[in-house]
Amino acid sequence: MSSASTSKKSDERTGFLQSLLLSIGIVVLLAAVLWIASSAFNLHKVNYPPVQDMFFLGFQVFLTSLNGLLQVVLLAQYLEGFLRFKTKFTLAFVILALVLLADSITSSPLFFSLFGHTPMTGPFSIIPLIFTTVAVLALIYLNTR
Repeated sequence: MSSASTSKKSDERTGFLQSLLLSIGIVVLLAAVLWIASSAFNLHKVNYPPVQDMFFLGFQVFLTSLNGLLQVVLLAQYLEGFLRFKTKFTLAFVILALVLLADSITSSPLFFSLFGHTPMTGPFSIIPLIFTTVAVLALIYLNTR
């Protein structure tokens, strides 16, 4: 293996790691803004009736967490592309990844419970998350090809 190809792979890894760190920073910043806004507008409300179906609730937490993790990876990949090419097309993918990440965060039962509300439970609460997971996996697969 030549030193030029080794250097190129090292640069690609460095670029991806920088994009991943930037993506995680964006997620932390959004979470902080959300927390501050909820405190400022007194959105914290305690309303915890018993949850009947813990299986679906646990599976929903698992799927939203998996989606969030996958979407951070997707956001890092798109940020890397945007920082390299700086086109409107790649910026649109960054925005798409951010919107998908926001969807994943706000559909989590943990998000509902943070504000004192009960999450949607039952099998129908999981179906949209399965579609989101498949869509994000398809985007990650297409982006790595």
